[in-house]
Amino acid sequence: VGDWSSVLLHEHFTVPIGPNGYGFAAFMLVQLTVRLLSPRIIDKHSLRHVVRTCAWIGAAGYTIFLNLAIVVSHTSSTMALVFSCLMYAFIAVGVAAMPAAFSSAAGRIPGLPSARALMVAGIWMAIVNVACRMLFSYTAQRVGLPMALEVMGLATVLAGVMTFTLEQRRIDAHAIRR
Repeated sequence: VGDWSSVLLHEHFTVPIGPNGYGFAAFMLVQLTVRLLSPRIIDKHSLRHVVRTCAWIGAAGYTIFLNLAIVVSHTSSTMALVFSCLMYAFIAVGVAAMPAAFSSAAGRIPGLPSARALMVAGIWMAIVNVACRMLFSYTAQRVGLPMALEVMGLATVLAGVMTFTLEQRRIDAHAIRR
């Protein structure tokens, strides 16, 4: 979020360099807030439900505010900045609970110690991160940064859809056996 938000704000929305950090600050503040509140919400609802709901709300808000920022950027860089901060706040909602879900899933792989499962998951996430950054850079070069950022919303939705693979009964049964 940090590097692309700054480039988007400065080069496409003509926001001066100084306020470029606001988008990243909004992202980090909301992500921290959601992560602090998530344990209580997860206790009331399932982890899978929380991750999926956050992903869909985050992706919807992100897409809406990205498009609003693109539209108003031609008339007001201040409003583009405000909408961009909201856009990054929503994507923070979308991704905040995901590490807990996928770490939880990795830690419950039968026959594989939790520490090893987390290391394997970390390696795969690093590989996916590098591949996605290269794909994102290529897409931004071909269709432009604002359109390439639309893909982030789609990726968040897909990550939420992946939670359907987390079988709550198996997770609960494995947790009880431990």
